[in-house]
Amino acid sequence: MVRRGRRQAKRQGPGGWQAGPPRPRQAPAESAAETARRCGSILARDPANSHAAAALASLTGAARAEACAAAARLAGTGDAAGALAVLQPLARAHPGDVAANAMAMRALAVTGRAAAALPLGDAALALNPGAPELRAAQGVALYRLGRFAEAEPALAAGPGDADTLNLLGRCREVLGDLAGAEVALRRAAALPGAAGQVWHNLAAHVDFARDTACYEALQAARAATPPAGRLLFDLALSKAEGDRGADEESFALLARANAAIAAARPAGMLAARRAKIAAAAELPARLCPVPAPAEAPRAVLILGMPRSGTSLAEQILARHPGVAAGGETDALERAVTPLFSASGPGASAQMATSYRAALRRLAGEHGTVTDKMPANAYLAGAALVALPEARAIWMRRHPMATGFSCFRTHFGQGQAWSYRLEEIAAEFRATEAAMARWQAAFPDRVLEVVLERLAADPQAEIARMLEFCGLDPDPACFAADESGAALHTASALAARGPVRPREEVWRRHAARLAPLAALLEEEIRAHEARLCKTRKAAAERP
Repeated sequence: MVRRGRRQAKRQGPGGWQAGPPRPRQAPAESAAETARRCGSILARDPANSHAAAALASLTGAARAEACAAAARLAGTGDAAGALAVLQPLARAHPGDVAANAMAMRALAVTGRAAAALPLGDAALALNPGAPELRAAQGVALYRLGRFAEAEPALAAGPGDADTLNLLGRCREVLGDLAGAEVALRRAAALPGAAGQVWHNLAAHVDFARDTACYEALQAARAATPPAGRLLFDLALSKAEGDRGADEESFALLARANAAIAAARPAGMLAARRAKIAAAAELPARLCPVPAPAEAPRAVLILGMPRSGTSLAEQILARHPGVAAGGETDALERAVTPLFSASGPGASAQMATSYRAALRRLAGEHGTVTDKMPANAYLAGAALVALPEARAIWMRRHPMATGFSCFRTHFGQGQAWSYRLEEIAAEFRATEAAMARWQAAFPDRVLEVVLERLAADPQAEIARMLEFCGLDPDPACFAADESGAALHTASALAARGPVRPREEVWRRHAARLAPLAALLEEEIRAHEARLCKTRKAAAERP
């Protein structure tokens, strides 16, 4: 008892371990990233808060670099919003900081706020004219906004890193500069550690049967990548092996990569989509026609399965001086979505007004505008009822050619059904059923165009398309060059150049595609009967 009292006195007494009152435990210092995030949150609620503004302004160059590094780590884990919460306050407080502003602009672009990135970049570029990092970030934002012609020179002025060169290559593809795209992508692939996405994009431009050096470089880059990161390398190598005639190896690589992509899909995604498709089929019966204002452009919906020639059809029409290419816009889906919970004249008018307004923005001064979003095959009935002026072109291609082309195309976003053969067959049948329904309901407003027929006799088929759309014949539509509208789809390469018969690559894999053929047996028989009828008519033509 006495001994314990002495120990206590020793700790607390004048000569003890802690003289006076206990010292409070000191809180750990706040990191620069935490300061930026906290002050940004305060300023979002109270823009006049001088203490938060002063704390941000006081961050030194070293502290800002530390915060940028933390933001990069967040972005690397997929937390782009968390990275932006650090970067945006830093960039606003320090417009002269090139790294912070460039990173903030990119974060805004990838989180769907590309328009907000441009004024941030203007302020930073005013203090750092021509800074490559800022120009590249500006290019990313412009690309995301669909302003490809402006994005290209901005990306070209970038620092020449692999990510920027990769996007530059994609931008040039969209604009139709295929040679320039290949140059940019080759430069990107030559850099150490170039990502699989670079090689996947480059593979579309390279004939690996002739370019052995590129084939060997692809193999080396894949081997240097850990197995978990090889998916896009495998897709690129699949294309390379196909070029070199190694069809079995090509298909094996493709099937393995697609199986991995399919396994990573969220559970229930396809079931939810099927339910939405079924609901969309009921919409036309609840709608009524809404007369078009005099200034409304005519909508031409280009419909059908992806890889069935829809991009080619849009390119042909877009060469006409009276036509604007709307591309793959979600305008119809946004206009139709409220109809799932409403109907009647008011709902019809609201839907028609919304869609026509979006088309007017896309059309500019043109009297006709195309819309080739693949999902519109299921929504077209609603558009054809509510918009009496609308027309639809139904592109059709051999089921096996379409199915295999979808299977070997990495769409990136969308088309989640395209990675399993049985799901491709289900999508093909659903698309055919929907389009047959709309053609039966609107026989004078849905034009069937068979891709093989278009390739065999482009002059006659193009003339038929123009007449259907109410357009005068124009020589540009029949031109066999690579001109046309910007094309931001997986068909950016295939839809360029002259209309010509395509190599039926799927036949080289007929045995491996037997499960798909069995599922689409009826559709294959019907399509081949259409082709036989076409060939017979051509033979009888004088």
